[in-house]
Amino acid sequence: MDLEAIKNYLKVEHEEDDRQLLNQMAAAKSYIINGIGRYIEGHPQFELVLQMLVQHWYENKGIYEPGGTGLSIPFT
Repeated sequence: MDLEAIKNYLKVEHEEDDRQLLNQMAAAKSYIINGIGRYIEGHPQFELVLQMLVQHWYENKGIYEPGGTGLSIPFT
């Protein structure tokens, strides 16, 4: 998964958030690896989950606190 693919998925046409998106992509891969022990580049299911995580974090900036008004990561 590359930056252009994630920007296309999110329909982001500007470059202002490129660094943020790259960081979120790296964090999403780590999140997946921590959850199930692996991430397979190019595998459609892994890439879909990566896209969904980045989309969630991109659209919901901020810190989630249990019992607060923030949004938790949806179960996928």
